[in-house]
Amino acid sequence: MQNEDLEQITINIQSDISARAQKVLEHDGFTLSEYLQLVLTSVANNGLPEDFLEPNSEVTASILEMVDHMAKNKPLSGGHTSEEFERALNE
Repeated sequence: MQNEDLEQITINIQSDISARAQKVLEHDGFTLSEYLQLVLTSVANNGLPEDFLEPNSEVTASILEMVDHMAKNKPLSGGHTSEEFERALNE
């Protein structure tokens, strides 16, 4: 690939997330830029993975726990209130 074919992009992300991601990627020998190039190339060539918008099992369990709590006025595990749950979702 020639330099004139390259495009620079800018993203905004929380600094702690960026630092943690860089640490994980460096452990596996990647820079943040290299990883993003790989991901964007994969999306351009193959589209998004089929399960891209599906929540993982931990998120699904949390959502179901909250639904159960709201429907039955059952306490959330750990004694958390629905207000604490909502506040955590918005962090």
